Amino acid sequence: MAGFGSAGTPVKIAFIFLIVSVLFHLIGFSTVSWSQSHWIDQYGRQFSSHSGLWRICFTHCVARPMGFGWFGATQAFETIGLIAGIVGLILVVLYIFINQTAGNRTLFIVSLVSVGIAAGSTLLGVIIYGSHGSALSWSFALAVIGGLFYAVSTALMIIHVIKPDVIQG
Repeated sequence: MAGFGSAGTPVKIAFIFLIVSVLFHLIGFSTVSWSQSHWIDQYGRQFSSHSGLWRICFTHCVARPMGFGWFGATQAFETIGLIAGIVGLILVVLYIFINQTAGNRTLFIVSLVSVGIAAGSTLLGVIIYGSHGSALSWSFALAVIGGLFYAVSTALMIIHVIKPDVIQG
């Protein structure tokens, strides 16, 4: 029988963390506040800029020009992480809510691998960016939280795979 009530407690908690992870990561991924800077020119005028993975904003936003290799690596890892997180979430939904696939161990292990890839890729991306970026801002923080929550989801999913009968809800 499928349904949230019939899922084990670790699966329920992992599912909630996974939803929050994907949401935070998606917002961080798509917004332009990974870093920001403020400066004053020689005439005393104040300027600021905000930059994200895909756009940079001064007085208006433009597509981010191709940059250093580390920045391309950040974009790649964050993209892989987001795709893997969404795939993992879809698979967990199938595992919990769809009668034909509810309780399918193989499906759950594939979702576990996908969420693990999301955790690793997302955290690697923010580590690369954080080691090169300055004045990090809220979009970056959301991506970090998303990556950490992916890791928590992965740990809870591993607990369910190793001991599926422990702490059934």
